[in-house]
Amino acid sequence: MNSNSSSVFNLSKLDDFNKFVKESALNDMIHAKVLEKLPQNEKNQNILNVVNEEDLADNFYATNDKSPKFKKPNMPWHKKNPSIISKTDISELYYPTSSPSIDQANFLQRKLSVRHLQMISLSGTLGVGLFLNSGKAITIAGGFGALLAFVIVGIIVLLTMMSFCEMVTFVSVIDGVSGLSSRFVDDAFGFAAGWLYFFSFAFGVAGEVVAGVIMLSYFPNLQTTTSKGSTIGWVTLFLGSIVASNLIDIRIYGEIEYISSLIKLLWAIVMMITMIIVNRGAIKNTDVLGFRYWTYSKSDFANNIIFGLFRPSFNLHDTGTSPPNEGITGDKGRFLSLITAILIVSYAYSGTEIVCIAACEAKNPRIALPSATKRVFWRIVIFYCLSIFLVSLNVYAGDPRLLRYYSGDSAFSESDFANNVAIEAVGGQHCKFDSTVVAGYGSGAQSPWIVALQSTNLCNFSSAANAFLIFFAVSCGNAQLYVSSRTVYALALQGKAPKWLTYCNRFGIPYNSVLFAGAFGLLSYTCVSESAIVVFQNLNSVIASSGIFVWFAMCLTFVRFYFGLKKRPDILSRDDKSYPYKSPFQPYSAIIGMIGTAIIILCMGFVVFLKNEWNTMFFFSSYGPLMLFAAFYAGYRIVKGTSIPNLNKLDFDSGRTEMDRYIWDGGRDYNKRNFKEVLTKWISFLA
Repeated sequence: MNSNSSSVFNLSKLDDFNKFVKESALNDMIHAKVLEKLPQNEKNQNILNVVNEEDLADNFYATNDKSPKFKKPNMPWHKKNPSIISKTDISELYYPTSSPSIDQANFLQRKLSVRHLQMISLSGTLGVGLFLNSGKAITIAGGFGALLAFVIVGIIVLLTMMSFCEMVTFVSVIDGVSGLSSRFVDDAFGFAAGWLYFFSFAFGVAGEVVAGVIMLSYFPNLQTTTSKGSTIGWVTLFLGSIVASNLIDIRIYGEIEYISSLIKLLWAIVMMITMIIVNRGAIKNTDVLGFRYWTYSKSDFANNIIFGLFRPSFNLHDTGTSPPNEGITGDKGRFLSLITAILIVSYAYSGTEIVCIAACEAKNPRIALPSATKRVFWRIVIFYCLSIFLVSLNVYAGDPRLLRYYSGDSAFSESDFANNVAIEAVGGQHCKFDSTVVAGYGSGAQSPWIVALQSTNLCNFSSAANAFLIFFAVSCGNAQLYVSSRTVYALALQGKAPKWLTYCNRFGIPYNSVLFAGAFGLLSYTCVSESAIVVFQNLNSVIASSGIFVWFAMCLTFVRFYFGLKKRPDILSRDDKSYPYKSPFQPYSAIIGMIGTAIIILCMGFVVFLKNEWNTMFFFSSYGPLMLFAAFYAGYRIVKGTSIPNLNKLDFDSGRTEMDRYIWDGGRDYNKRNFKEVLTKWISFLA
């Protein structure tokens, strides 16, 4: 090995954060060695006088024939195998590697700024769940009921995000949900939560690709539902693009996500403005809608077309023209409708926490993460609550064109389209409608946004909107592969997954983790067969709600973090001005978030317990994550013999002390703002 590769000062390949971590650790070791040689009765003498000349040469001047002879530190969060790791490798101070060459070190690189974090999080959430599946919530609970559900879940998500952000900002670790849960709750708990989180996003990649391909059925010329060759081609294009973008330098990936999210952001704003125009009757040959669909007195009772804040009854099989007394009516029916809508919209919020996962590659997480998290509030208010409010004003909640509750079924056949009373009443016969639903996946035509556009004769605009929905699906898949790869990478760092998943290339990309997570995307090829899609959809349903369980894990972890920190006044008080980020109303915020997510999880499949509603597959798809978690937790705890640590013995030092040194010595550079940063700040604020 040449002197360059063996020198402890060959840190040119490292980013600023890792360079400061390694230099600081080196300084600590040298200082400790000096103190060992300092006589006990001579503490005040010049410490250089007690350092041997040979030690100075060995530790400060690297040569071809001599290696540094200081001790390799024992970092508390990662065990090293001395048989395969060189004792002289300074690159081992923070991230593990199986080679003594710094060029081959496995570590992520902190290159993402605030705007990247925010846009990556936006990309993972602003998609099919909001623009397509939100129609289910409207059909079940009505326009106001759907809005109320989005507000309630938004509050729970916001409380969860603030709690998790405080922990990640304080300790600045790279092992995410699994690492923090392992540290503050139980190692087995972190193992189970980490793998559930990985599976939810790994399967989500395939789900987004399948959804995108089937939404192409809106354009019959593409023959995605009739030609297997066409279907395979589109799947390959979408999946290949997603994997390729995750294998490039994280800075380029961040820019791709920034641009794609900016497009989604602008399109969402255009759609909201369009909904305002539609509502005010500014489109030719249309009437002012106002709150017509929210006003019960304006219903067409003769044809059972009932308007109002909520649907007239809780009826999972409602076709839009069902008799108002068919189902559970009254306050009980409205309550059940709201609960069901809450369960539906929870999936639309899944991925909001991505901003915290991406913090492991942020330049300065103590600056970037709180800033990005605070903007989550505005995203929830504008892009969830406001957008649902606007679109719900322009669609009849019982419109048969919207997705139904069970398996996304359409409420009518295409042959009945011309004669459907409800569609005729809302002016929905202006455009050709595609009612194709394949194994629960519908084309964008079932989106409430497209239904509203078609009801006002904006047929071409609705086609463009469907094309954007396809783009949204692929973009969400891109962000989900990012999260799943970093999650399994973090698990591997903790020894909860194979070590080869920690290997990174010179750009800091965990390529093995990306390829491993991307392999689950191959399940998207099941869309060439409808029967295969059914199997995949059922499997995906089992995994999907795992993300919601992770919200519960985040809140529980923070509660233990909060009370553990109170027992350690020697660390740092939350009331101290130097505390990086103090989330409001704690610990009550985390407790409310924990209770809220627990209720959502327990109610996930409650409809199967209603009269004549039992469905075995729906039961297992709803409560499967709980069963998987119990199996993972019990198995790991039995095999590893883990236990829940006492609050006064929690580890608050790993990751925190390294970041403290970095911020004090060199992180100040990231607090400076140039003109470009000021400009992008205003763009990112909208996200």
